[in-house]
Amino acid sequence: MKKPKLPRFQGLALRLRFVTFAAVCVVGAINDVSAATYGVQIISATGGGSLMNDAGDIVGVIQTHGPCFPYPSCWVNNTVVVWPAGKQQPVTLPAPADRPFIAVSGMNAAGWLAGTASSGLVGFAPQPVAWEPSESGYTLHNIGLLPGNTIARVAGIDDLNRVVGYSTDSTIGPPNAAPFVWDPIGGLRNLTDSGFPNEIPLALSPHGTVALLSSWYRLDTPGVVTPNAPPPKGFGFRPEAFAEINDAGDQARFLITGGSQNIAYFYRYVSATGEWQQLSGTGSGRLSRYGMGSINDASDITGTIAGSGVIAAGPDGLSASLSAQFSPAYDGMPITSAQSLNKKGHILAAVGLGGHSLRLVRLTPIEPCTASCLRVATLQMVAKRVTQCRASNQVSVTLTVTDEAGKRQPGVQLKGRFLDGYWLDKRVSGITDTRGVVRFTHTGRACVGAITFFVDQASAKGRVFDRSQGILVKSIIPAS
Repeated sequence: MKKPKLPRFQGLALRLRFVTFAAVCVVGAINDVSAATYGVQIISATGGGSLMNDAGDIVGVIQTHGPCFPYPSCWVNNTVVVWPAGKQQPVTLPAPADRPFIAVSGMNAAGWLAGTASSGLVGFAPQPVAWEPSESGYTLHNIGLLPGNTIARVAGIDDLNRVVGYSTDSTIGPPNAAPFVWDPIGGLRNLTDSGFPNEIPLALSPHGTVALLSSWYRLDTPGVVTPNAPPPKGFGFRPEAFAEINDAGDQARFLITGGSQNIAYFYRYVSATGEWQQLSGTGSGRLSRYGMGSINDASDITGTIAGSGVIAAGPDGLSASLSAQFSPAYDGMPITSAQSLNKKGHILAAVGLGGHSLRLVRLTPIEPCTASCLRVATLQMVAKRVTQCRASNQVSVTLTVTDEAGKRQPGVQLKGRFLDGYWLDKRVSGITDTRGVVRFTHTGRACVGAITFFVDQASAKGRVFDRSQGILVKSIIPAS
């Protein structure tokens, strides 16, 4: 059997699934799921993520910085964590003692994770591992390698805790390589022994459907491989063109044009008909970012085109900009990438907020509040003018909370945070006075870009926080 040529093993501390390409406007039809209006919950102000399951568990990276002089120039440390659903504090994933650099490739409905652990950089001699959730955190499972292999990549983990990946002893023209499946009961097995091809698995669905470069198969149907229809004329596949697949074999793919430019276009593949649906007329070139999100059973697809998060409603909807579906209360805040979409309609995403494009957030569909509402009617920011970087920023924020009729509401607990263009994430909480007003102040380092105030929550007994109207975010530049 001819062995395929492997791409070089590269990566970050999680599967960010992005490539940089030239920007053009994102266009497309809006229907069904893509017509929702979204509110936002900040998960991490200085981190990133790419995976969220239906329970709402999120896996990602928290960035912390060391001593800085001059601020904010400093080294950064990335820690791979999980934010369990319903909990504020993240849980750090354990790593093997001799392989401390970990990368997560998949998460299933029960919160099991799969990925790799490396001894040097994330892409240096990666070994496959899995993480089992427990009451105290996560238990690490070392998956091991097929005989004669030294490195591996992992495509994902399904809801039966089956991890699928590919192991080899070389990154170029491997003389010994094979796809594998592992689970905690059956252990590690070579998938070619079940009649599956010696090709690199690119993605895995919740019930064990595996995507290859130009075909797919189901783990529970040994030896049966279904080829994809040929791509449209002028387009082709490349191994680094990311893929997602659902249980039916429908896929989200980027197809690449030929020639010197290799422009990437977003497509949906319908397995039942062999149809390739072009989701957007926007092609991504070498100076902007595109990336894969997810595809669900309804063939709803999320992803990133030209640095903008998009969603395409299944079974045949085109891509629509998620930024256009943001509640106006967020003042035009751009959604710079879109990752996992779960069954609750929540989307893991990144937003451009306060001069920083990598705020990890959960987008949540919202409905307008019509009765017993709490609305942030005004948000005013004042900053002392800064003329040199050795000075301090001094910023004050005044907020007024009303009901739906404009009547001011005393006794409301309001939670928010101050952010800057770098590492600041100062959380504050206060109670509105008899005039429905609450004030917050911040004193901190200067020359860190705009200072942003973001409203996280307003709460009072018997009332509903309205994210569909009002003003929930505002920025000011102290030097202006």
